Amino acid sequence: MSDTSIPNSKLFGRHANGRMAQELFKNNPAEYARRRAEAERDGLLAPRPVWQDPDYRKRFDPVQKSEETLRLLADAPLCADAVKYYGSGASTGGTDTVSRLATEQPDYYKRVRACAIAKGFIEDRPAQPTPEPKPTSQWVTVPDDECDAAGLPRGYKTNQSGLELVKRIIKETAEAKAQAERDAQVAAERLARDAAVDASLSTVGAIRETHGTEAAVIAEGLQRDNVAKRTT
Repeated sequence: MSDTSIPNSKLFGRHANGRMAQELFKNNPAEYARRRAEAERDGLLAPRPVWQDPDYRKRFDPVQKSEETLRLLADAPLCADAVKYYGSGASTGGTDTVSRLATEQPDYYKRVRACAIAKGFIEDRPAQPTPEPKPTSQWVTVPDDECDAAGLPRGYKTNQSGLELVKRIIKETAEAKAQAERDAQVAAERLARDAAVDASLSTVGAIRETHGTEAAVIAEGLQRDNVAKRTT
């Protein structure tokens, strides 16, 4: 019978066969350790006391600081800032805050925080991400007066190139309207001048016609006077 075919309940627990467990421990220590861990997981055995862990005493050994940590602790100005921002007397109501430091000097903020961890002011856990500026929206609202001029509903939104297009169309439309008004004024003035010229010409023709009629009347009167003189 292979070792793997033996159920854990036969090796460990209340009804276990101690001799079989001893043989497995002698013949295959790795398999025995694996099966024992499974038995503890399944509740066949109580977990081993922590003091039986060979690495248990290591947690009480003095913590050895790394070269990087020693260099941080040797930097007096840096330690002063660590106390300033993370110490017991750190201020949270002023303008010179950790958040501001992280935003304006992200690299120095990381060193100050590492120094504060080394001095035990804060726990070594992931730092909050540096706040990033909010992305600006690509949409802009066209001003009401420009919406009215372009025939758009008020509150109309477009991107920057669309806004420039709206402004250009408004400008070109206004220029075209102004040019049409100037052309209409020039045409009206031309018509007025032509009408004045026509009126002047008709008056001169009437004067000439009147002068011709009067001359004929005078000539006829003179002719009658001559005839009367010859008969007398």
